[in-house]
Amino acid sequence: MPYSSRRILVFLIFMFLSPLSYARGGDLPYLRALNFLEARYVPEVGLLKEHRGSERCWLYNDNFLAYKILLKHSGYSGVVLSIEDTFRKYNISLDGNGRLEVLFGHPPNSLPRAGEHMFIEYRNEYSIFTERPGKILSDWHEYGDLLLYEVIERFITGESYHTLWNKAKSMFDGLGIKDKVAIETHKYETYKLALFLLTSNLLEDNSGEKKEIIDILFRLQDDDGGFITHYDDKFSRLGFSNVETTCFVILAGERTR
Repeated sequence: MPYSSRRILVFLIFMFLSPLSYARGGDLPYLRALNFLEARYVPEVGLLKEHRGSERCWLYNDNFLAYKILLKHSGYSGVVLSIEDTFRKYNISLDGNGRLEVLFGHPPNSLPRAGEHMFIEYRNEYSIFTERPGKILSDWHEYGDLLLYEVIERFITGESYHTLWNKAKSMFDGLGIKDKVAIETHKYETYKLALFLLTSNLLEDNSGEKKEIIDILFRLQDDDGGFITHYDDKFSRLGFSNVETTCFVILAGERTR
C-alpha cells in the first residue's frame, strides 16, 4: 500500500473508535475514567494536575493526552479551550512533542529517545512541567514503551515492523509488559500494558490474549475512575491513579468499530 494511502487508512482508524468498556458491556468504566480526567482540572492553572493530591501539572504527557481525548467528546469544551490557551501561553505546540503524536497517526520520524523532564514555572502554588525526547538510548528496544512507539511508527510509514512487534509480544508474560524497567524494579507499569493493547488493536493482531489484558486493566481502575500506575505479579496495587496512565488506558480501549 502506498505511504499516502496507508496514512489515510491509519487516520481513519484513529478517528472511528469506541470504548474499551464496550468489550465488557456498558460504558460506565469509560465514563468514570473521563470524569476522573475532568476532576483533575485546575482552573487557576488551566491544566489538569497529575493526580488527586498533586501540586504538579504536566503539559506533556498528561495534558496533551487528556486534550486529545476530551476533544472528541461533548461537554468538555471549557477544559479543552483552557488547555489550548495554556499551551499557547508557554509557546508549546499541541501537534506533538516528538514522540506521542505517533499515537494519533502522525509519526515523528525520529530515533527512539528517553523522556526528558523540563520545569517551566511555578504558578498559583503549582509546578508546571513538560516532557520532551531526551538522549538516544542504544538499548531502546528493551523498553516496552519505546519499542511499541517504534512499531506504531513503522506500521504507519509502511516500514517493516514485524520483528519489533514479535519482540514486544514476547515481553507480555501474561501479567504485564516485562521489559527492562519491570525486571529491575519488580513492578509492572499499567500504561505500557495499555500501550501494548492499543498497538495490537491498531495492527489488528488478534493472536494475543486481549480479553485477559482488558481484565487486568479493569482490575486496576480505582474508585475515583482513574487507573493505577503500577502493580506486581500478584496484582497488588503499588501506585496511585493518575492522568497519564488513565489516558493510555482510555486510548487503548478505543478500538475500531
